[in-house]
Amino acid sequence: MAADEFAGLDLRGIVGLGVGFPPVDSQKRSLNLEAKAQRVVEDYVVDEDTEFWGSGWTIDYEELLWDAWLTFYFRNNGVLNLEETERVFLEVWVGLKMPIHGGVVGSAEVNVEHDSEPPQDTEETDLTYRLKLGYEW
Repeated sequence: MAADEFAGLDLRGIVGLGVGFPPVDSQKRSLNLEAKAQRVVEDYVVDEDTEFWGSGWTIDYEELLWDAWLTFYFRNNGVLNLEETERVFLEVWVGLKMPIHGGVVGSAEVNVEHDSEPPQDTEETDLTYRLKLGYEW
């Protein structure tokens, strides 16, 4: 579920079924692909709420660089509205992640969110730069 007060979106819920496979899966590089059938419910602050069936996909790619000191990653989630096929929304993350110590990791990423038919008086595309600190196990 997602919310974006600046785009007038109070809540977007997505439930569905998918099938996926990893065409590339090695210690240095991994790629996972998934296709989904989804029910999407959107609750807007001002605009009319919507519900629709969508076709979705996920692309998840990681590659270790410089002897596993740095990891490049690309993640993409998308939904195509099957009832209004000109409507699509995408989320894309591109970044670099590095281990710091004992499972703690740091990353720098760019996040792009695109909605081909956003609420009135809002932008189609939102771009965010992030510096993150996290933990992996």
